[in-house]
Amino acid sequence: MTEAAFDADAHTARVTRARAAFDRSVAVYRETVPTAFQQVEDNLAALRILTDQLNFQEALVRHARVAEQLALSRYASGLVPYSRVLGAQIARLSNEDAFLAVRRERPVASIALREALGGGWDVAVGAPG
Repeated sequence: MTEAAFDADAHTARVTRARAAFDRSVAVYRETVPTAFQQVEDNLAALRILTDQLNFQEALVRHARVAEQLALSRYASGLVPYSRVLGAQIARLSNEDAFLAVRRERPVASIALREALGGGWDVAVGAPG
């Protein structure tokens, strides 16, 4: 009879531990899922914003190149001093630098999105893992 009581107590203890582990798992799940969804949403938004910024910066580079050519033509015609050409070149270079900075951020956001979706990156292969 005491063996049955001892087994019942052991069984109750196992059930209690299992329930506690289950409750911990549920708590972790309830914290993890909203965070994961938020990370996916944030990275999708970042990619959209970076794409918009990239398109905008690309347009600025095109316009800066046109302005530089116009300044060069006007300088060649004697209509403006060379400082205008330098200003146009500085503006073009600045816009190109901003374009490249945005362009460098897109792969970072893409990798962050892939990680948020549960994927990884195999550094040895250099490709999604």
